[in-house]
Amino acid sequence: MSETLTGYDPKDEAPVEEWAQSLEPLLPEIAAATRANDREAVKKLLMRSLRIRKQIDDYMTAQENELSTLMNVSGLTDDDARVEQLLGAFVLGGRLRHIHYDVLGDEDGRNRVTGKVYEIPRMLDSMTPKRRPALADLLDHPHPDVRAMAAGSLLDLMPERAVPVLEEIHNEFRGTSAGLVALFATMIRDRAAETR
Repeated sequence: MSETLTGYDPKDEAPVEEWAQSLEPLLPEIAAATRANDREAVKKLLMRSLRIRKQIDDYMTAQENELSTLMNVSGLTDDDARVEQLLGAFVLGGRLRHIHYDVLGDEDGRNRVTGKVYEIPRMLDSMTPKRRPALADLLDHPHPDVRAMAAGSLLDLMPERAVPVLEEIHNEFRGTSAGLVALFATMIRDRAAETR
């Protein structure tokens, strides 16, 4: 596996987590300043919260732009290079999905990123030969969202590899973005099995 795929470091998400945590105490402070009719304190606290929110928005916008850039493989003529870049995009998308949902509570952002990430298996399928099996390289990725999304994308193609990953993530990460991916993928699989 290349450095692009194994280069995940939880510290990559640290700035957003720190910024989000620094917003939490501001709401009670704003409420207290409002009750005390301290307009200057309210103004300062609101400006501080807006600056933090702008940092978060700028960071997430830059990361989503990077995801779009990685997904644009039209300039690459070598299929192996295209696959490598798309797998890098898949990893970034999994991380962004986690940040949107688990750190920021932003379902719209999560849905936007998820839609982009799930274009990647279709892009891999459009190659000749189909290259979706390359997602199997991500089944052991350290980030649970990346593993869950890869396993969900491989469920029909490689159930013997995907199902254990989904079950492990469903059990270990319930209530998180990764846990929801695993839950929905197994529900879809079970429903499809019932209709056969």
